[in-house]
Amino acid sequence: MKRHGFKEDPFVFLTEDDPVFPPIESFYDLSPDFPKINVLTRTHEGKKRHLYMVSKELRNVMLNNSERMKVINTGVKVWSRNSDGEEFGCAFRLAQEGIYTLFPYIRSRMITVSVEDIKILLTQENPYLSKLEEDAHQQAKKIGMGSIVLKYRPDKSNPDGPQCPIELCGWRGKTSIRAFVPRNERFHYLRMLGVE
Repeated sequence: MKRHGFKEDPFVFLTEDDPVFPPIESFYDLSPDFPKINVLTRTHEGKKRHLYMVSKELRNVMLNNSERMKVINTGVKVWSRNSDGEEFGCAFRLAQEGIYTLFPYIRSRMITVSVEDIKILLTQENPYLSKLEEDAHQQAKKIGMGSIVLKYRPDKSNPDGPQCPIELCGWRGKTSIRAFVPRNERFHYLRMLGVE
């Protein structure tokens, strides 16, 4: 430790042709308008642990003031390296922190879930696929192992249910499924669903 604090690795914007992108684009079927130039990481060399995303405006501020400004934290974490993911075709899993930023660009690996499914996913650690309602169970069976998006859409016929869309990060295992949602956020979503 230095006298004036820790030495942080600088944030580095990835280029559009960075080799990290093709497996991610393929695995999640990213939309062609995904702004790759707004993705950054903390390393030039070696394996990237986390990928962050910033707005076009923040990117411009950072690039035009790099000599005058020291950036400690920035962006929203959108992907995290997962060594298990490499065997499924993508070394990066979705990060809950950035799911609402990424969601508009993801075109596959999604399972539409019900309120009851969300309750199971947020209260049980690794529920079997068969614990999901039939519709979600059938969708999950068609998706290979790896990182997924669990999406809930409001049901107008159920005024007691949440009336806002919910997107959660998850992992589709061999026979089970789980939500990758931090504990404090789980409580927030469960409260929205009427579970105390």
